[in-house]
Amino acid sequence: MSALVRWLPELAVATADDIARFGPNAARVQTLLEFLTTMSNDAVRATDDAWNWTPARQAAKGAVEDAAGNAAWNAAGSAAGSAAGDFVTGAARQAAWDAATSELVSDLISPENYRILTNPLAIGRAVDVLKPRYKNTAFRELLEELGPKSVITQPTDVLAVGRIARSPEDIREIAMTLIADGVPVDEAYQMARLV
Repeated sequence: MSALVRWLPELAVATADDIARFGPNAARVQTLLEFLTTMSNDAVRATDDAWNWTPARQAAKGAVEDAAGNAAWNAAGSAAGSAAGDFVTGAARQAAWDAATSELVSDLISPENYRILTNPLAIGRAVDVLKPRYKNTAFRELLEELGPKSVITQPTDVLAVGRIARSPEDIREIAMTLIADGVPVDEAYQMARLV
């Protein structure tokens, strides 16, 4: 499977206990669990805003449950909840569960289902990775404005938000108007640059 999320720069080392608990993809599950402990409040908020229960998510979740079996699925999800700690609540906690169980069976589910279930947490990761690059821009403010509107649906949208934040005011205003009109974030940025 291609395009697996890189939760941390390197895969964590999986112990024999991890492999017994999470199976052959234990290193990926363990890396995600370690990533959860590093999330900023901004990343948690972005993840929380991005997660929602849609028919596509329900179908993807069913595929993961079928592939994982209940014991491993519960182990990965519970471990994600524990690793997330008290600061990750609500939808972000569910996103952590979804991502951990998807990593558990990443080689057994479709790339589409993998993306559906990992995108919310990957959005949070993108926020933390890109925040330093856009620290002297309106990046954080735009995330706070757009996140609750559920228009940030994939990690590349976070990059587009950063580019919009760094753009001159006229491009930023056009992009935000297009987004308000239902144009996807990255497409809105590209169109605003052409005006």
